[in-house]
Amino acid sequence: MENKCKAKVGSYHSLIAAVTVVAISTSCTTQGESITFGLGLGAATGAGGLGYKVKKSAASSPTLPEPKPPKLAAPKYRSIWVPSKIDGDQYIEGHRVYIIENHGKWVAE
Repeated sequence: MENKCKAKVGSYHSLIAAVTVVAISTSCTTQGESITFGLGLGAATGAGGLGYKVKKSAASSPTLPEPKPPKLAAPKYRSIWVPSKIDGDQYIEGHRVYIIENHGKWVAE
C-alpha cells in the first residue's frame, strides 16, 4: 500500500512540475489568461490530493476519553434600589446596586 501511495504522490509531483514548466514557457500572456491559468492550476493541484489518504496503523496510541470539566455554580446576589438624590451641587439619578452574597464555586458531580 505504501509503495502505491508513493507512486501516486510522485505522479502528482511530476504533473505539478510539468504544469510549472508550461507556465514559465508561456509567460507572454495577458492578465486575463494568467488569472484563468492560475485558477486552473490551483484547482488541479487541489483536486490531485483528494484521492490520497493515509490510514493510521492499529498500533498507534489509543485515544483517551475527553474529561468533563467540573460545573460552576452561579453566584448568589441581591440588588438594592438607591433613590435619586442631590448631593451638594450634584444630582445623582436613582440606580440599582448589586451586592454579591456568595461567589460562584466549582461543584463536583
